[in-house]
Amino acid sequence: MGKNTKEKILEAAFHELELSGPSFRMDDLARRFNISKRTLYENFSSKEEIIDKVIEALQDELYQQHLELLKDTRLTADEKLLAFFAMRIRSASRLPKHAIYDLLKKMPSLNDSVSERSMRDWKLLEEFVDEAQQKNLFVSFDKKLFMYMLSGISKEIFNNFDDLDEYYAYPEAMEPCIRMLLNGIKKNGGTPPDENQS
Repeated sequence: MGKNTKEKILEAAFHELELSGPSFRMDDLARRFNISKRTLYENFSSKEEIIDKVIEALQDELYQQHLELLKDTRLTADEKLLAFFAMRIRSASRLPKHAIYDLLKKMPSLNDSVSERSMRDWKLLEEFVDEAQQKNLFVSFDKKLFMYMLSGISKEIFNNFDDLDEYYAYPEAMEPCIRMLLNGIKKNGGTPPDENQS
């Protein structure tokens, strides 16, 4: 059985997450896969480990999508920056919008491993911003501060999904924030409209 069984269990677990979210039961998973609960526990120590492995597979897929995006020579630097946060995990398209958020809320013990894996993507983004600055695609700014702002916005949105409108998913919430950082918030160079008309 070995690895093949583990992969099939994770596939079945993903389908259970699509149907029931984090409240799925191990009995349902065993029934879907047509195996005993004992076989499940021979391959995984707990439901949390199964869910962590499912999230890990999704994060690996997102990381690959980010790599492809940043290598795409057809896009401008700001298009890449916007698309980086608009990226949706292809295989997770049928998951509810707040699925990962709900999982981490119900299983806070997974937060550390998920955060640790997401650091790869942040590192990738930081390297991209650094390279874009070196190529004069962005004006000169404090890259570290910029990354702090991005990660701070990202964490705030993720941690406050309950306060956002129902139609918002992470990408929809991040886009206007990125646009504000890219375009600034000044109108007419920061001077009142009547001073411009002379």
